[in-house]
Amino acid sequence: MENWCYHRETLISITKHYESGETLPEIMYEKLVEARTFGAGTQFLMKLGVSSLDLELHTNYVPGGSETVIDLEHTGFDNEKAIEETEQRFRETILGFGGGKTASQVYLEFRGREPSLEALIRHNG
Repeated sequence: MENWCYHRETLISITKHYESGETLPEIMYEKLVEARTFGAGTQFLMKLGVSSLDLELHTNYVPGGSETVIDLEHTGFDNEKAIEETEQRFRETILGFGGGKTASQVYLEFRGREPSLEALIRHNG
């Protein structure tokens, strides 16, 4: 639906300077059109990554298979006390602060450390 606003004649007809009444200059129109695809490569790569994961999960991974048990042992889900403490901390920080603190402050209080670029890379592959 948003494509209509990039139609040159339509955009020119609805844009006027609020004081002078001057229409949108051609150079500005061209910059708007160019900006539309800025970062498209990054978005495309992200979609490729998600698609690759989807294919991997639906062709090679067996839900409930032996890998699942091993995964749970390494994540600490067998430690009930740790799970309860994490749940409580999640309620008090992530859910409890609402918009009262910045995302960085909430993360720091929940995790007890600054965000890590290495963790982000490890998580996102």
